Amino acid sequence: KANAAKREIAVALGFAPLDAPSAGLTEKITRLYRYTQIGLGARFGRYQLKNVAGRNQIDYEMFLFDLYVRSGRNNSQTENQALAVVSSHLDLPVFILFPKADAEGRFARLGIKIADWMVSAFGHPIDFPENPEFDQHYLVSSRDVDGTRQFLNGERLGRLAHTRQLSVHAGADTFIVSRPVVTTKAPTLEIINERVNHAQGLFG
Repeated sequence: KANAAKREIAVALGFAPLDAPSAGLTEKITRLYRYTQIGLGARFGRYQLKNVAGRNQIDYEMFLFDLYVRSGRNNSQTENQALAVVSSHLDLPVFILFPKADAEGRFARLGIKIADWMVSAFGHPIDFPENPEFDQHYLVSSRDVDGTRQFLNGERLGRLAHTRQLSVHAGADTFIVSRPVVTTKAPTLEIINERVNHAQGLFG
């Protein structure tokens, strides 16, 4: 039932459900998680894309997908209708963007410290003092600081500064926009449409 709801939303937004994603698309998407996720399960687990739907634009393609990773006997959902943008016009450094906790208190501060550690473990944390509001809400890390700054320019930072709880994985010709999975419930049409708008804004 949840999968049928995802298909209905995808079709309503102009996406065509795919019976099975191509090997090339699966590699483009999963390599970003292998590059940027922390932990052996994420790096060496077996990934599977489900509920995939695609939409062609003039300069790029968009794909909605669920991502599962299996490590040993564990099978967990990593993404719930994340949105990938693939384009030959993109040449991105590998970077990750994580949301900071909006709430205050001991547990929120602990969450920020854990996210900060994960970002530091992946690459070099990057600050954007020119946009304090963005820095207040997001952590960014990359091994290519200059390239990441070039992509996350003033206009893109401005858009992201007015969003909350987005995650971005990027590299080469692909970037992925999602939110941390906190429920297995299918996102609503409004949420997916908002995700599409965020992705289009990042593509520029």
